[in-house]
Amino acid sequence: MRSRWIANEGAALTLALALSAPGFAALPPTPPVLSEGSVVLKTLAGAESHLYLLPLAAGECGTASIEQLGIDVVAQVSNLNGELVAEYDSESRRRGREILRVTAESATSYQLKVKARYLR
Repeated sequence: MRSRWIANEGAALTLALALSAPGFAALPPTPPVLSEGSVVLKTLAGAESHLYLLPLAAGECGTASIEQLGIDVVAQVSNLNGELVAEYDSESRRRGREILRVTAESATSYQLKVKARYLR
């Protein structure tokens, strides 16, 4: 079984911009793919959530570390059918780290959703 470091999420300032033309429906954005060594710095607030894709080979273990900087988060791992595989919320303070691990039985991609534990 191989293990890899996937993501580090913190409350750093990041700017995202979405534009659409009048009369056109916007397609949902494709979640970013996490890979070995990925570092993601984003701000998370209120009812917001962030979604990522985590592709794994058979027998591979993906590990993520989520830094909580002023917000208590919940991390949910789902299969591509949207079925919840695991939920992580072991650190209940607004500062700390959530560590999650998922191992693929066969080659697949998982969805990682990071959201605030308490809505403001």
